[in-house]
Amino acid sequence: MCEITNFDYGDYWAAIEGEDELAVITCGSTTGSICEAIKRLSEEGVDNIKLISICLLLPVQQKKFASTLAGVKKVLIAENHSAQFNQYLRGHYESCLMMWRHFIVPVH
Repeated sequence: MCEITNFDYGDYWAAIEGEDELAVITCGSTTGSICEAIKRLSEEGVDNIKLISICLLLPVQQKKFASTLAGVKKVLIAENHSAQFNQYLRGHYESCLMMWRHFIVPVH
């Protein structure tokens, strides 16, 4: 287990696109739909969205996640109807997300 947690996954822990104050965090099958929605919004002139699609659930990448959220003012968690991803984020990244606890909007 030590080899897994100490391994440097580099940028492969998440796919990150854009740089702005609104971050949409997603994982798995919802990523395609969110990418399409962001593309459509961009075509309509709304291009201030940062997409964070987490690819590696474990081991948790808290430092990388925290640095990815630098400069973000609002967080939107996009997931399916089960809300498992929201619970995962709150369980593993709570310290990174605490400052946004009033701005986090789970989207099902």
